[in-house]
Amino acid sequence: MKDKRGHRRHYIIAEANIKLFRDGSKWINTMLVNISKDGIGIYSKRPFKTREKIVVQIAFLEHKRLQIVEEINGTIRWARQIGNNYAAGIMFDKIINKNNYPGLWMCIKYAKSNK
Repeated sequence: MKDKRGHRRHYIIAEANIKLFRDGSKWINTMLVNISKDGIGIYSKRPFKTREKIVVQIAFLEHKRLQIVEEINGTIRWARQIGNNYAAGIMFDKIINKNNYPGLWMCIKYAKSNK
């Protein structure tokens, strides 16, 4: 199967909080497993629907301190059940660079450095 991603994914273990646009009431805690300039991959205890509009907030450990970075809007591109859990791919509404999302850019640099 051909990889349709626009940018290379970098593996990372971090926390990603997701908020759905349709209800926007509370954050859903998920596990971030990879990140790129245009999206992330997550695991969750709850299902998501393809094409759902969401807000993502990412937190990761750097030098044993929790780093919380900016929020970014995105769309669920794919979602599937894996056993009792769920996996999803999220495409950001904007491509991350060091000027528009410096915190997320640092998260990508951190993920690149942890090979």
